[in-house]
Amino acid sequence: DANAPPDARHFTDINGDEAIAYIEQFHNEDKPFFINLWWLVPHKPYEPAPEPHLSQYADGAEGDQLLWRSMVSHMDAKIGQIVAKLKELGIYNNTFIIFTSDNGAAFEGDTGIYKGGKTDLHEGGIRVPLIALWPGHIPPGTTTTELGHSNDLLLTFCDAAGVRVPNDVTFDGRNLLPHMTTGAPVKARGTVFWQLDLYKQIQRHFKKPKPYATEVVRRDRWKMLANGGVPVELFDVEADPR
Repeated sequence: DANAPPDARHFTDINGDEAIAYIEQFHNEDKPFFINLWWLVPHKPYEPAPEPHLSQYADGAEGDQLLWRSMVSHMDAKIGQIVAKLKELGIYNNTFIIFTSDNGAAFEGDTGIYKGGKTDLHEGGIRVPLIALWPGHIPPGTTTTELGHSNDLLLTFCDAAGVRVPNDVTFDGRNLLPHMTTGAPVKARGTVFWQLDLYKQIQRHFKKPKPYATEVVRRDRWKMLANGGVPVELFDVEADPR
């Protein structure tokens, strides 16, 4: 409604609150639901999240790092409210939740041992955590280093929902659910490709690692970086993840 007054809530609160409202609506209608919730935090411009998410970090951080931590904390709290609502409605055990990111960390984030970051094709730019939760199906506390990709989510969700996919359609992704639930091997995916325009100024507090690359070719444990189609680096990412 273009004539409605501005919503005074923080956008992270709107994100979480609207998701909860949809969950309640679908539950009251006795309908299954799928919610694709894009959090826009943490992201530049870094801004203070509402209390208590800012002051709790004031003794250990300052500047953008303080603001970044408050934004992450705010998002985390809203996710907690969503999970609490699922438990309140009695549907937590029948809800499949995945939390992941679209790229490696920028600026105030931490890529751990991995080289590079956002806008870079080394592992720090394209390797991200993925957390999957489904009580009674995915064993808690299990971990894996299996290669996954956002293209895999469609087939994974279809399997979880009991939706049959067409036999005459070719999908780039792989169904990860059997691997998540039982540790079964993921169906071989052959060669995987990434492409990114060249950003010489990486979105980090340090210089973009060289050699520069605009493409990645990954097959099993081997990863090759290329610039304009010309190979520049070859890694065994299992032996040398850094």
